[in-house]
Amino acid sequence: MGKSVLGGKPVAIAGMSPGAVGTAVCQSHLRSIIGFLGMKHLGQPELYLQFNPEFFDGEGKIAAERTRQFLGSFLENFSKWISGNK
Repeated sequence: MGKSVLGGKPVAIAGMSPGAVGTAVCQSHLRSIIGFLGMKHLGQPELYLQFNPEFFDGEGKIAAERTRQFLGSFLENFSKWISGNK
């Protein structure tokens, strides 16, 4: 078997689905693929979002300040995790 170019690369999983568990099921499946490819997976925090029509404002931006802060924190944690895993 060949060597994956993705081996050792950092990855975080985030998702949104219209139902309460759709992205959780998808992310579970992705984790098994990521493991097979030998990628470094950020285990915590996890990001599961449930879509609703009010999620985005008229300009396509995230409407809720709390959600923007949560996503910013997720990205900040991922960035710090990447820096510590080089």
